[in-house]
Amino acid sequence: MSDLATERLRTQSLDLLRFPLAVVVLTVHMFQLDLIFGKTPDIADSQVLMGFVRFVTAFLSGISVPVYFFISGYVFFLNIEKFTKGKYVQKLRNRMHTLLIPYVVWTVLEILLIAVKTLPVFGDFVRDPNNAMCLSIKSILSCFYLYGGDLFPTTMQNGGLPIYPLVYPLWFLRDLMIVVVFTPLLHFVLCRLKYFALLALLVWFVITPMDGRYHFLATAFLFFSCGAYMSIFKIDMFKAFRPVFKLSAILFVLLGIVYLWFSDMPQVVSYIKMAHTFIALPLAYNLSAYMLRKSYVKVSPFLASASFFIYVGHILICYRVLKIVFLLIHPDSGYNVIAACLVAEVLTILLLLFMFYSMKRYTPSLLKIVAGRK
Repeated sequence: MSDLATERLRTQSLDLLRFPLAVVVLTVHMFQLDLIFGKTPDIADSQVLMGFVRFVTAFLSGISVPVYFFISGYVFFLNIEKFTKGKYVQKLRNRMHTLLIPYVVWTVLEILLIAVKTLPVFGDFVRDPNNAMCLSIKSILSCFYLYGGDLFPTTMQNGGLPIYPLVYPLWFLRDLMIVVVFTPLLHFVLCRLKYFALLALLVWFVITPMDGRYHFLATAFLFFSCGAYMSIFKIDMFKAFRPVFKLSAILFVLLGIVYLWFSDMPQVVSYIKMAHTFIALPLAYNLSAYMLRKSYVKVSPFLASASFFIYVGHILICYRVLKIVFLLIHPDSGYNVIAACLVAEVLTILLLLFMFYSMKRYTPSLLKIVAGRK
């Protein structure tokens, strides 16, 4: 395979991953029982449903965002021979369009949706009709970094320290922006210490509790740095990942099974999930490259470009779509709940793709703002 063909396959492999990874994130969020089954605890206790949820958690949870961080780090330093101050400033300006502006827009949109939802006409969709929003400056600002239920202080406390922004999938953008700010230091350390820097970040990743704020930041720095390291030192991903294709597939399945076996032991499964996350990275890339080489699939520019829109926008509508599906279907068993969630997921994807297509065709300027395009 020529260098040009190899480079094209490498780029297409990363592009092919974007949409499936967004769907995986949506699937994980769609089956978070603590968020969607407050009114049906009897169904939530179904063994069939709980088994399916544990399967989704074991095999899909926590794998997409680290891969996104890796791709971001790889692309950030791609084709940069010397990381100068001018390059850094240019990258910051670009990331204002691709990260900061969409982050602000989608957070504001969710605040507005919450405000509209509290109107009396939407009584069935309101957590507590008698509880007014707290629109103080402090509560609004908390939505953009660490949200702890400040908009509805008496009903939305999460019982612990705040970790996510209001639109919680946006923690990826939040922490990615933090990493981008520190890229000059990161570049310097990686160039001087090389893989020792990655080992230090790995230690930080392992020793911080998975349910804590700093574990998310460690995830961002570690996987972004892994991608950046391969880009800076021009490491061929095919040569690095292809030899472990079969091994990563076997370990991915085995670790998922082990996770299910020890699912009632949180301290054990946290380390299993960390290992699972690392295995998912080469496996996902190898699967993507393999399917492209064998011509089983082709990259869809439309789906690849819509993946970011689906990632940042799904959480604003997926549970609302699910509530409508529940009102129409009235699921009364674990199997029916699973079916309802899958139907709601498909409807959410189709709705977001339709919105993306419509905006791309009729309001491209607006799409550039909400979808992080320059």
